[in-house]
Amino acid sequence: MSLYFLINSLNGGGAERVAVNLSESFSPERLILLERDKAYEIPADKIYFLSSHRNSTSPLWKSLSIPYYAHHLKSLVRNDDTVLSFIERANYVNILSSFFTRHRSIISVRTSQLSSRKKHHPYHTLNKMIYPKSSLVVAVSRYIAYELNTYYQVPSERIKVIYNYISLNRLSALAQEPVGDYDSIFQHPAIVLSGRLIRIKGFDLFLKIFSVLKQQLPQLKLVILGNGELKNDLIDLAVSLHLRTFVWDHHSVDDGFDVYFLGFQANPFKFISRSRLFVLPSLLEGFPNAVVEAMACGVPVVAADCFSGPREILAPDSDFLFQTQVPEFAEYGVLLPVLGNNRENGSDLYQQHAGFWVDVISEMLTNSDLFSHYVHQSRQRAQQLDASQILPMWKQVLQS
Repeated sequence: MSLYFLINSLNGGGAERVAVNLSESFSPERLILLERDKAYEIPADKIYFLSSHRNSTSPLWKSLSIPYYAHHLKSLVRNDDTVLSFIERANYVNILSSFFTRHRSIISVRTSQLSSRKKHHPYHTLNKMIYPKSSLVVAVSRYIAYELNTYYQVPSERIKVIYNYISLNRLSALAQEPVGDYDSIFQHPAIVLSGRLIRIKGFDLFLKIFSVLKQQLPQLKLVILGNGELKNDLIDLAVSLHLRTFVWDHHSVDDGFDVYFLGFQANPFKFISRSRLFVLPSLLEGFPNAVVEAMACGVPVVAADCFSGPREILAPDSDFLFQTQVPEFAEYGVLLPVLGNNRENGSDLYQQHAGFWVDVISEMLTNSDLFSHYVHQSRQRAQQLDASQILPMWKQVLQS
C-alpha cells in the first residue's frame, strides 16, 4: 500500500507549493508529474514524469492527452494505493485511472470552477461526470465545497474542507534570511504582491492604483514576486504609467525605481517580511497561500473580496457567500470590492472601486494605530493555520 502525489507540474504556483510541503510531511512514494517543468529541488528518484509535455505545450493538446496520462498512470499504481492529485487535469487523470486500478483517488480542488471558466466550458461537464466518482474531494475553502456539492453533485459526505497551512517555525527562519542587494528597497515603505503574472491575479489593475498612491506617497515602492505570461505586458503598463521599473533580468538594483519585478523567488518570505503591506488584488482565488504567509510574517493584508478564500481567512466568522461592495475592516485584515471581472474587461468595476483601494491603502500606510492592530491580528490568524493545526486533518484523510 503506497501513497503517490499527482500534479500537472511543479512550476512554482500555490498548488505546487502545497504539494511540495505535504510531500515533506507524508513522504509519498513518488511525485508524479504530467509535465516536465520543475521549479522546486526534488530528488530525481522521487519524481516520475507521465509525458514529455511542458508548460509551453498547447493547452488543448494537454487536455486531449488526459486519457493517455491516465493509461500511463494505471501501470504505476495498484488497487491498494492512494493517489492524491492537485489541479483539474491531474484530478481527471487520477479518477479515470482509478476506474481500471480501483486505487483510492483523492482529489484536491483549489479554485472556484464556476468563476474560473466560461459558462459552457467543457470542464464543467467533465466535473459533473467525473468528480463524483472520486473516493474523496478535499476542498480548500468552504465556498469551493459548497460549489462542488451544489453545482457538480459531489455528495457532501465525500467532501472535506482543509485549509492550506504554513509552518510558522520554518517560515520565521526563512523570513530572517538576508535580501542582499535588494535591502535598499526596503529602506522605504514597500507594498508587496506575490503570485503568477497572469490576468486573474489583477496585478495590472493594481499597478494603476499604485500610480495614484505614488502621487500621495512619493517614497512608496511596489515589489512584485513571481513570473508568468504577462511579464512583458505588466512591465509595459508600469512604464506607460510613468513608473520607474526594475526588472530582475535586465537591471542592476538600487532604490531609484518605483516598481520592482523580482521574478520567482524560492524564498519570498524574506521580501514579504520586510514590506509594510501585502496586497491581494485577485479577481479569483481558491485559498490564497500568500495571504497566510504574509500574515505569518506579521505583515497586514489588504485583499480583494473575491471568490474564494480571502473572506474565509480575514473574516472567518462571516458568510462565505457574501462579497462586500465597500471597504470592510474585518477581524484579521481589510477586504475591498473586487477591481475587475474574471470574464470581462471589468473597467466599470475598476472605476467604481478604485477610490476605495487608494483611500484604504493610504490609511493603512499612514495610520500607525491601525497598522499595529493588523500586525497583531495577522500573527494571531497565522497561528490558527499553522501546520500543527492542519496536518492532523490531512493525516486522517491520507491514512484512513
